Amino acid sequence: MQNTNNQQVDLVKASRLAEIRRTLDLNQEQLAAKLLTGQSTLAKYENGKRPIGRNVEYKIIHELGINPAWWETGEGEIFNQPTETDTAKVIENDSINYENLPFISTKTRVNFMESLSLTHVRETF
Repeated sequence: MQNTNNQQVDLVKASRLAEIRRTLDLNQEQLAAKLLTGQSTLAKYENGKRPIGRNVEYKIIHELGINPAWWETGEGEIFNQPTETDTAKVIENDSINYENLPFISTKTRVNFMESLSLTHVRETF
């Protein structure tokens, strides 16, 4: 489908954007705010009346945590899976406690437990 600016509108990506919004349980206004655009512009993206530019695609992938492979092909998980680095950032920014240890990767958990042991040893002397 062509629009007046002679840019190709990708109806598949328009549909994926609507799917992302529904999956996140957001209305158009809420998702538009996350993408730093207006609700009417988002509606045009979702309806295939306006092409989704590269800068908006970048925001969709990076701000919403969308798997780039899924965005391009529709295959795989919609959302990126957290990596060791992501988990470490969460732990750095959010105090860790024993309640959330089961949800943290084994490597990070071991590092945390070792740091507790070292702290305990330092406090003992």
